[in-house]
Amino acid sequence: MCCMNHAFTGSTFLAIVLNIVGGATPTLPENHPRELNGIMQSMLNKSPSLRPSAIEILKIPYIDDKLQHLMHKYSEMTLEDKNLDCQKEAAHIINAMQKKIHLQTLRALSEVQKMTPRERMRLRKLQAADEEAGKLKKIVEEKYEENNKRMQELRSRNFQQQSIDVFHDLDEPASENLPENQPIPSLDLSELESSLEDTTLDLGYHEIPEDPLVAEVYYADAFDSCSEDSEEQEGETGSLGPEVEAQDEGSQPTSRTNHQDSDIEALAGCLESVLGCTSLDTRTVTSVTADISPGPTIFNSVMARTKMKHMRELAMQKLGEEVFEEVYNYLKRARHQNASETEIRECLEKVVPRASDCFEVDQLLYFEKQLLIARGKERPVQNPH
Repeated sequence: MCCMNHAFTGSTFLAIVLNIVGGATPTLPENHPRELNGIMQSMLNKSPSLRPSAIEILKIPYIDDKLQHLMHKYSEMTLEDKNLDCQKEAAHIINAMQKKIHLQTLRALSEVQKMTPRERMRLRKLQAADEEAGKLKKIVEEKYEENNKRMQELRSRNFQQQSIDVFHDLDEPASENLPENQPIPSLDLSELESSLEDTTLDLGYHEIPEDPLVAEVYYADAFDSCSEDSEEQEGETGSLGPEVEAQDEGSQPTSRTNHQDSDIEALAGCLESVLGCTSLDTRTVTSVTADISPGPTIFNSVMARTKMKHMRELAMQKLGEEVFEEVYNYLKRARHQNASETEIRECLEKVVPRASDCFEVDQLLYFEKQLLIARGKERPVQNPH
């Protein structure tokens, strides 16, 4: 290090090893002190037992004097001198790095010059591809961040809309779209059954007897009458000719449709008579349905947590972490104790310059309370009617 040369040199690795093992120990030039030369000779001794350790070297008088001189020198240095030394060292390091970079560029240029034209073209293409890939990667990262911000904004907007529907629209009556607070009337089943019986009687429905003997006679009479009627009809149709058959075929579906239409009209009239009640008859059911109403809709806990996390981050960015914790704890106590708005505003203005800056914290407490209510840990207080 003193001479800026290697202690042992050789053309090959084996020559260097042989020089270290069997060669003479190198010495320092005459311009260096003898004490330093003696220390180096002892450090390069071939016998490990004769080599001094680091602690022994530091205890040598020459090294100890130099260390004391350095300590005394740095203790007497002022802050300005230290800054100057640091600036000099920094400038020296910068120059060394610039030289190193310059050497690296020269080596790269020399390597490029040694290449063939095809290799140079290939290298240029690779460099252009790397630059384009870096640009594309940067663009993709920017787009990804923009998409994340948009998704968070959309989620917060959707949650605000749903929270408005949950916390405000439920106070209005459920039957607001109706002309009056009227419930659905109950159907009169007796009238409906009577109308259905009339229609079935018109269709020719007859009850089948339960006694098996009577049922046999009933079925035998029915089959005989059906067979006789069918034979008579066949004879008549055979004598009348094909024109009458065509008329009968056309009249059968029309008679069936007429019967069906009359039945449907009768059933529709019965339902209209049952449903055609006044508004006075329906007011009682509204009160019943209002009492049975299950209350607020299901609170979306996932959306609530996302919204509360977003609100907490905004409030902490606006107020700071310590001020946020203080305002949060105070508002929680004040809302629990039902403190007045003027008192809350005065206390908040002592902590923050404007009380309106604490709106996000108050809204966060409100959403936390609603989330607890939705989980069933608290019960909402219902106003008596």
